[in-house]
Amino acid sequence: MSNIVAAGDSVLVLSGSYTGFDIRTSGTSTQPIVFKAVSNNVTINVHNPVTNDGINIEDADWIEVYGFNVINQPRAGIRIVLSDFVKIKTILAQIILSGGIFTVLLTIL
Repeated sequence: MSNIVAAGDSVLVLSGSYTGFDIRTSGTSTQPIVFKAVSNNVTINVHNPVTNDGINIEDADWIEVYGFNVINQPRAGIRIVLSDFVKIKTILAQIILSGGIFTVLLTIL
């Protein structure tokens, strides 16, 4: 799903266990790309298909991520690299090898 989103899109995720996602598409200041868990029971327990992280946000600006439980990841729960204006809220990261949220060269809102 993360490979077909565009500025202004919202991805609402229902209860369940999921493979993580890799996002490399930017939103805008008026149309961010939003990924939102619609309940407290949305778990990412398998790393995304591109990196060993639960959620990878790379070279993507104006991204918002809300409400996910990210567990049992071989590297970071959420990795944010070369991205600006990223908003992360209400994330539970457990049993993560190298850190809950890993960031490099970014601006976080």
